[in-house]
Order: sequence, then C-alpha cells, then structure tokens
Amino acid sequence: MNYGKHFLGKDIQQAKKERYCIHHLLGLIVREIEKGDFVSASFRANDMLQSIGELNRMSTNKYREDKFQALMDEMAQRGIDIQVVRRKIL
Repeated sequence: MNYGKHFLGKDIQQAKKERYCIHHLLGLIVREIEKGDFVSASFRANDMLQSIGELNRMSTNKYREDKFQALMDEMAQRGIDIQVVRRKIL
C-alpha cells in the first residue's frame, strides 16, 4: 500500500498499525471459525471493522485535504490572493 497516497503524513504510523491489526485479526477470525468459536470470531470481526473504519476516516481526511489544497492552488493560479480568502474563512 502506498501510505503517502492514501493518508496524511501525520496519520501514516497509525494507518500502518490499523492495517497490521486488520491482517492479524483476519487470521484470528479464520482460526476461530475453524474451531467453531463463532462468538469470538464475531467479536474480532467487529474489532476489524473498527480498524477499517479508522483507515477510511483517515483516508477521507487525506482526500479532503488534497481537494482543499488543489482549490488553493487553482485560486493562486488565477491570481486570487489566498491570504485574503484565508482570513475571511478563518
């Protein structure tokens, strides 16, 4: 996975941890299903879904940040004073 493409720099370490957890939990889920321990498999599946949700949240933050930066770049290319816009927004 290209972490820099999908996550903000500040989120990359957390994204790596979440991805590791997903892979680990997936293996545990398979083992527990094979043992017939469906309750434990279900709990682990819920944990895995939480990790996937975190990856999705962080990826969405990157997408929004990239879109915002693209808008700022486009405004600068058109000669719009970005500092004036930022003062009015913030």
